[in-house]
Amino acid sequence: MPNVCQTVMIFVLNQLLITFQQILNIVALQIRVEVEIILEMLIKAAMIKAQNAQLENCFANIL
Repeated sequence: MPNVCQTVMIFVLNQLLITFQQILNIVALQIRVEVEIILEMLIKAAMIKAQNAQLENCFANIL
C-alpha cells in the first residue's frame, strides 16, 4: 500500500503533466493561427503579383 508521500507525489506529478499538456495545446493553437495568417498573406501576395503581371502584360500590349 503506497504511503501518503507517494500518493501526494503522484497527484502533484499528475497535475504538472495536465498543466504542461494544457500549455502545449495553447502553444499548438497559437502556432496554427500564426501559420494560417502567414498562408493568407502569401496567398494575397501571390494574387497581387499575378495582378501586377497582368497589368504589365496589358501595358506591354498597348505600347
